[in-house]
Amino acid sequence: MNKNSLAQFNNILQGFSKHEDLSSEINSSNLTNVFEESNQKFEYKFIEELPENIAHNIIYIVGEKNYQWMAAFICPCGCEAVIKLNLLKKTYPTWKVSVKRDLITIRPSIRRIVGCYKHFLIIRGRLFYIY
Repeated sequence: MNKNSLAQFNNILQGFSKHEDLSSEINSSNLTNVFEESNQKFEYKFIEELPENIAHNIIYIVGEKNYQWMAAFICPCGCEAVIKLNLLKKTYPTWKVSVKRDLITIRPSIRRIVGCYKHFLIIRGRLFYIY
């Protein structure tokens, strides 16, 4: 994926509310060769400790009220791996989780470097694979 494609995708996201159809905009922008929207949707839970049994399609945001240090969820590809993302700003690599209108976004993209090797974005609770 090149920077121009990601910039174009980010521009598409700027004006969208949770009810608008992101897929049709991606299709009309020639980004279908880079991004594919999955029908999977994610919810989120703020918790203090990661549970032993992690549910599918739920992103657990682990930490205290104003201090979260980890996001964890099951890989959406079906490999069943638990993905744990660092949310601490001073540690690398780091991700940022935001919740707007009850929909979760994680940035930057998540690229598995072991196992299934999938590369994806979670934006407004929706899963987008990157090719």
